[in-house]
Amino acid sequence: MISGSTLSYFFGFWALAYLIDAGLSVHPFTKQRYLELRGRSGISIQVLQARFFTQKLNPFFHRLGNVDWFPWGLWFSIGTAFSAIFMCLSVVVLSLLAYNTVMRKPIEKQIITPVMPGVNLPLSQVGFYMLTLLVCVVLHEAGHALAALREKVRLHGFGFFLFGIYPGAYVDISDSDLCSLSPLRQLRIYCAGVWHNGVIVFLSLILFHALPWLLVPAYSTNRGVGVVSVLEVMHIPVVCNTSF
Repeated sequence: MISGSTLSYFFGFWALAYLIDAGLSVHPFTKQRYLELRGRSGISIQVLQARFFTQKLNPFFHRLGNVDWFPWGLWFSIGTAFSAIFMCLSVVVLSLLAYNTVMRKPIEKQIITPVMPGVNLPLSQVGFYMLTLLVCVVLHEAGHALAALREKVRLHGFGFFLFGIYPGAYVDISDSDLCSLSPLRQLRIYCAGVWHNGVIVFLSLILFHALPWLLVPAYSTNRGVGVVSVLEVMHIPVVCNTSF
């Protein structure tokens, strides 16, 4: 569980950040310069959250979206079909979970488990979890941006935010350009983020199962000693010549 001191540091940090931002924004000696600096940097601080908006990534995504050798049209069309299929599956799974919850039926293995730092996620693992979440969110929004550019939708910029301890990102595109597209072309943009997350999962599974073979050159076999068992009473390790 999260300790009281951790919570006090957490809320104290955000309270201090908000008070400093509010103070600099209204003080007559710092108001003008601070607001200009905040406007140029794209940084804003609100209650329990900080935001950063930039247009400096736009040229990079324009160049990436103009790569002709990659079949972007086919890529995002597959993503649309993938998202439609898994949307139907998610409705079935959520309906099953809701039914089991209402009927108070035991579930052998939980299909969906919420992750709560300090509750079912050790605080020592929060950094890895947040880094993973940030990577997935950034690639998710990159999918929306690339799909929008391929459909000739204007890209205004990218934003990153920190809500509490949870990182996130978003992409700002032209609503008028988006609404002028056909439903299928709009779906390519809407489904691109989920499609990229699905690709991340697929590649992660491949890497996970291939990890033993990838790490083989770093290990030696049948050399040295290793622990093969421990006696329960005496707690004396039994060793033999084996692989590490």
